Amino acid sequence: MTRTLLLIATALAALGLVAIPAWAQSHVRKVSPDKLSHYWVRTNSYVDAQAPNSGRGLDKIGCAAVSYTIGADGETRHVKVEKIVPSTSDFQVTASSLVEGLHYAPAEQNKAEVPVHTYFIVPFNVPTGDSATMQKVLESCHLPGYGD
Repeated sequence: MTRTLLLIATALAALGLVAIPAWAQSHVRKVSPDKLSHYWVRTNSYVDAQAPNSGRGLDKIGCAAVSYTIGADGETRHVKVEKIVPSTSDFQVTASSLVEGLHYAPAEQNKAEVPVHTYFIVPFNVPTGDSATMQKVLESCHLPGYGD
């Protein structure tokens, strides 16, 4: 009887070791950009983004909000440009290629390498040192529903 219970407990524990990571991959948590460092830390300090030679509104101040998932391996997936300001600009190519180039390592609190869904705001043509304009640009590309 004790042996049977031990075998059942061992089998359930082994099943749990397989099921928990699979469950974590299928239940991705939405995390706001300001809370992302609790889960993942960006490892690359430089990203080579693609930029079009010409396009609409590329000389205007604006931004693009790009949503994406960080997988258990730290790679970006499901990259999608969600919002562009001004909407008549062609910032989407540069913004999506920049986010596709991001790489992450799990934060100290994320030893289980839990994948998350978040977003990144790419500012365009904001004058250096102009924090008021930068704040206004970032606010215009904020996406609701990410744990805020």
